[in-house]
Amino acid sequence: MLQNMISTWWIMTSAYFSAPAALLAGQVGVQTVLPVAGMVLLVLGIIVAVLRKEARAKWLGVTAIAAAISPLVVSYVFDMMGWFGVLFFLILGGIGVLGWVGVISSDARHRLPVWLIGFGLVSYVLFCGLFSVAAIWGLG
Repeated sequence: MLQNMISTWWIMTSAYFSAPAALLAGQVGVQTVLPVAGMVLLVLGIIVAVLRKEARAKWLGVTAIAAAISPLVVSYVFDMMGWFGVLFFLILGGIGVLGWVGVISSDARHRLPVWLIGFGLVSYVLFCGLFSVAAIWGLG
């Protein structure tokens, strides 16, 4: 089961990072636009956070770890609860990450970089959930 979860993580992560190349090749869809938008927001957020010296942005590291393990959670939830559990995780995971970003940004001097980084991380969580639902239902 652990090997299946790790292979699922690798498949989802490689699909996420190959989305810019697919978008440049002309494949326009949710599975290509969402990761590209997330990566752009993440990079812009990091640049703005460094330029504005936003100290609270470092707390998003915990959120980044949570987002990074989301494919493992999606795989486990699918094994335990099926596609309904994956949809539940998709909604709850996205709201949870946004809530945590909101808590971090409430104390930040400059909220823009925190929100940009947060939206970049949320895009990965949502992509993993959507990727799983599409694979389960045979949509892509």
